[in-house]
Amino acid sequence: MQKRNYAIVGIIILLLACLPGCTATMRADTRLEQKNYRSAIELYSEDLTQNPGDFRVRSKLGFAYFKAGMLDNAAAEFESALRMKPGYPFPTLYLGVTCLKQKKLSQAMAIWKNYKDSKRPLVEKEIRRQLTLLRTARDKDRAFKKAGQISAPNSSKKNAAQQLAIQMDESIRKIEAAWEKAKSAAPTVEDNGGDGDGDGCG
Repeated sequence: MQKRNYAIVGIIILLLACLPGCTATMRADTRLEQKNYRSAIELYSEDLTQNPGDFRVRSKLGFAYFKAGMLDNAAAEFESALRMKPGYPFPTLYLGVTCLKQKKLSQAMAIWKNYKDSKRPLVEKEIRRQLTLLRTARDKDRAFKKAGQISAPNSSKKNAAQQLAIQMDESIRKIEAAWEKAKSAAPTVEDNGGDGDGDGCG
């Protein structure tokens, strides 16, 4: 009986020893879920001062910036995470979405061109579909702009530009919906920027 008590006390001490390293990220994750993006940004940033090479926390910080509407900061964090772990799905997906929100169509399309995510084929399929639709809308807009130099009416050029903007917004909505659907179907640590190693700490 006494050995069992020592084992329980040992486990509690071990858990308490691990807790300080996870606290800022765990609190930030909670703030993110509560849509308290500013607080999540502060906490993720705090964690990164101690662990600057943690690509998972960088991805989560980028997502918090994205949700807060701070798109330049979001892009910088996603790019930083991708320098640490090239091709990683979560920051790749949201760097592309961020570029679309910034109306940087060519950059978004280039980022998504080689998107791979074997764990979420639905997301990969939706990105391919949206890339096709974006290319079509972009090409139509380019054709009208080029024709505008010759004789296309202004209403046709304006319509093509509006269709491109609508398609960009629709692509953002569809891709984020695909991610959420895939995440709820088979949630993993990766879904919010983790690496799937199961440790749950940033």
